[in-house]
Amino acid sequence: GTVDAAETGEDSSGLAALLVRAPDDAAPDPAPVRQDKFDASRIMTMDEPAAMFVLLQLADVRHAAGRAWTTPNSASMMVVLLQFGTPQRAEEFQTTYANMERLRRRRTPNMEVPLASVPGAAAYVGTAGNRAVLPEVRAVARHDDIVVLVTAGGAASDDTAVVEALLRSQYERL
Repeated sequence: GTVDAAETGEDSSGLAALLVRAPDDAAPDPAPVRQDKFDASRIMTMDEPAAMFVLLQLADVRHAAGRAWTTPNSASMMVVLLQFGTPQRAEEFQTTYANMERLRRRRTPNMEVPLASVPGAAAYVGTAGNRAVLPEVRAVARHDDIVVLVTAGGAASDDTAVVEALLRSQYERL
């Protein structure tokens, strides 16, 4: 099929063709990737303690693709693929990202959930610091040199099963 450049961010690497499709009844949200670059503000604020480490590693991303949408029940979903130069770089990023999520949610009990259906994947549940913000679930996995990030907020804000299913279907496409 054709890749909608406005929905996925322009992509010359073919990475966007691997992205899961949004459900037919979903409304597209602004793409998290533009000109092969991931908008890091979609996963963190620049004043977080680990933000600098994440940004430094994002500079090593060779290609990026992403898609975001809102479902009819107001769940906001985002899937991002980050392709690094080597599997080691991807693994380093996954570790740094996981450490940022642990630090950010350190006051939330049971905030880290291993996702058995995807090797090495974990979800991070709860609010990120500011209690006024709805909780969300963020999951990270790695397939060779590609890191997969999945975020759910709004109506799916504490639904790890929804995130795991989306992560698994994305992982299987790689």
